[in-house]
Amino acid sequence: MAKSKFLQSSFVSGELSPLLKGRVDLDQYYQGMETAENVLIVPQGGLKRRAGTQHVDTAEKIIKPFISSEITASMPRGGTVANINDFNPATVGLTTTSIEDLGTGSEADYIVAFYNIAGQSSLGKFIDVKDIKLSGTGSGVFKIQASSDNASWSTSKTLTVTAEAQSIRIKLSNLSTAKYFRIIRTGDTGDLGTLKIQLSEFNVLYATSDASDVKTFDFSVETDRHYLCVVTGGADTSPSYGNMAIYRVTDQTANFLPVAHLPLPFKSTEVADVRDVQTENVMLMFHEDHAPKRIINTNTTTFTIDDIPFLNVPQFDYNDASSPTPTNYVTTMTLSNFSVGDRFQIDVEGVLSKNITLTGSAASSAFNIEKNLQEMPIFGDTGIAVTGGNSAFVITVSGESTKNFQEWSAFATSDSATPTNTIAFSNITQGVPRKEDVWSDTRGYPKTAAFHAGRLWFGGTKSKLQSLFASRSGSFFDFFTEEGDDDEGIFITISSRQLTEIIDINPDRGLQVFTAGAEFVVNGSTPSDISVQSQTQHGASYLEVKSVDGSTLFVDQNGKTLRSFLYNYNEDAYNSTDISVLSSHLIDTPADVGVLSGSLSEDANWVFIVNQDGTSSVLNTLRSQDINGFTKWINGDTGTAYPIKTVSVSVVNNDLFLVNKRTTDTTTTYTVEKWDFDYLLDSSVKIIDRVLVPDGQQQVLLQTDHLTGFTVSVVVRGVTLPSRVVQPISGTDNNGKLIITSEEETFIRASGNIVDVEAGFNFTPKIKGMPLNTSGPAGQNQMREKKITRMNLRVYKSSGVQIDGNPVAIRQFGDAANTPLDSNLPEQTGIIQDNNGGNGWNIEVQPEITVPNPTPFHIQAIEYEVESS
Repeated sequence: MAKSKFLQSSFVSGELSPLLKGRVDLDQYYQGMETAENVLIVPQGGLKRRAGTQHVDTAEKIIKPFISSEITASMPRGGTVANINDFNPATVGLTTTSIEDLGTGSEADYIVAFYNIAGQSSLGKFIDVKDIKLSGTGSGVFKIQASSDNASWSTSKTLTVTAEAQSIRIKLSNLSTAKYFRIIRTGDTGDLGTLKIQLSEFNVLYATSDASDVKTFDFSVETDRHYLCVVTGGADTSPSYGNMAIYRVTDQTANFLPVAHLPLPFKSTEVADVRDVQTENVMLMFHEDHAPKRIINTNTTTFTIDDIPFLNVPQFDYNDASSPTPTNYVTTMTLSNFSVGDRFQIDVEGVLSKNITLTGSAASSAFNIEKNLQEMPIFGDTGIAVTGGNSAFVITVSGESTKNFQEWSAFATSDSATPTNTIAFSNITQGVPRKEDVWSDTRGYPKTAAFHAGRLWFGGTKSKLQSLFASRSGSFFDFFTEEGDDDEGIFITISSRQLTEIIDINPDRGLQVFTAGAEFVVNGSTPSDISVQSQTQHGASYLEVKSVDGSTLFVDQNGKTLRSFLYNYNEDAYNSTDISVLSSHLIDTPADVGVLSGSLSEDANWVFIVNQDGTSSVLNTLRSQDINGFTKWINGDTGTAYPIKTVSVSVVNNDLFLVNKRTTDTTTTYTVEKWDFDYLLDSSVKIIDRVLVPDGQQQVLLQTDHLTGFTVSVVVRGVTLPSRVVQPISGTDNNGKLIITSEEETFIRASGNIVDVEAGFNFTPKIKGMPLNTSGPAGQNQMREKKITRMNLRVYKSSGVQIDGNPVAIRQFGDAANTPLDSNLPEQTGIIQDNNGGNGWNIEVQPEITVPNPTPFHIQAIEYEVESS
């Protein structure tokens, strides 16, 4: 039989579609794999075990406030207690007793507000205090306290209250059993005289059993201030009470704890559609049904939130049943000492008309005035009517042209008689416009935003889906657009034959606009030269686009294709190239996309794509090296019928974070996980503290309950221990533990003062090449009977490799390693030699390479010797 050889040393095409099994004419065929699961493409060559995921936290459930009928409440120092639990910021509670200097006895403490929820089965989990301030200039220290018995109080937050209103959200410990809550001044010194204290809301919220949808955002302020923001929604009510937990992320972070919580108005069902944009220490959040929010970071742990303070919101005449009812503006214009042929101009709020000529006919003079007024840019296309003459005219402004005008003026520009002519105006009726704010509670709000060229841009609102808005240059929240000056705001609408609902805008090489039917680029930067030019006609799915490696990635409207939007100098236009065509089976209506542009340990660009069914794929792209390949991400095995599904992804600095969902017959839980190559398991916990392995107690404390009840894999110093179920710890709600044997305890504690235990869900890297095709004397043999007579694999820092389910040894070169007894399992670099794959004669003889245990794996090349008919 003829023998031939084939060496695969490049895997940069990743996992290829089953439709490509016959495409031996493509170079990518010989650089790709039939199966590439739980591995990543390495730019320098080969495939490696994907990163594990470190458990960060369990996301909050839907929270609700206790309403007034569920609370026994009072304001002991006076004030209307009903006003501070009515969820209306316009009503306030103002104490009536002067704060003065704290005295003794009954005057020792100044209790502003007191709540008792002892009659409720639910426990308070969050406390919201809104707009708390002193009634005048001064400063006092107040405490927000909680108690389980109304006798022993613990302080949850200490506030320095001044005349400037403050708002704060506090999360209580998961172990808190508090039923009593209060705001109090105690232990403070200083005479505050007749000052009193005012607040608009004091709310206690509890956690329901219903899981909220979750979305993560990044917030980067400076090199050592990077934050992960985890947004959860409230119940399907108005108002709704969502939450944003903020975690400070640093390169050295081993444990994650929120540094702040902020209230958000989003419902659970709205969370997925929230967008954000950032500049310096400000983060803006957008949803079409809510007024945009501004979040300001003032130091490492302090954040404030409010509505964006817009100025000069653009006006638009929707002209429908929801539009304001217009009132005509009526004024009289009286001409004195004018003769036939005299000319004049009318000034309406700084906008001048053209020259108007007084004729010998009252009707023609009225027509001249009406025509010239209607052409002024301050009015609409219709609505001006002029009657009377020839010295007194009544001007009526109605419909789309009417508004609340300042008094008009006019002046003569030519005089055929004497220069004594004057023009006077007298208002009869002030107008009310039909125009209204283009975004509002009635019309909805901006959907997506970007900072570009010194302006804040909005891409579409709920009622103006195809419109772009830009703020004044250098003034991000001012959208004044009346006079057309170069620094004024911009309001334009995209018109095209394709569907132009704006999906996202991206400030890359120029402002890119992605719509449901086509892709555009904005040219110009002022109201006078702005234009929107069509580039390609594919249309985008409702997802944020991502910039990476000089191009912009977007998922097109069919939900099956990932495209690269890239400028082509030869065509002087952008092209939208299909970069997923060879691996189209891995793209399935993505729900989220994240881009990790290199990391602390890798120089690759990884695009993490979350599909609607909870599966994921990872694209490795590096255009300069012609690397473009997808691999499949399969979440760790929970050992149950309830798998982990990924629903969201975001990147903070150099770290990628995932939101995973686990649903059983009774509960749904969302957890936040961090991509980390130092972890070998998913949803993983690492124990390096000897205190968490109590001497002689044969247990490992995990300090989290997200694994409790699940069968997990356990890795100790590189050695895989038998799997076991995580047990609950009695009396706690935030801990689980591993039961270990005395021998395992000895092994765990043998390494000096440091332990190394990892527990989580295992996943199996799996690779299988495309059907073998080698060339020999008889030609190509892809569809012929053949047999692998010899196969060599080159691996790097690997262990636990199996071929077709059979463990294999690695022949390591260089000096022999030290004895492995009482030490970590060694990672070996070398060749797996003389293995034939075990498949015998067949057409499909490609072996399957797996690493079933949580051990390192990096394959660099595979050499085949094939005997064929």
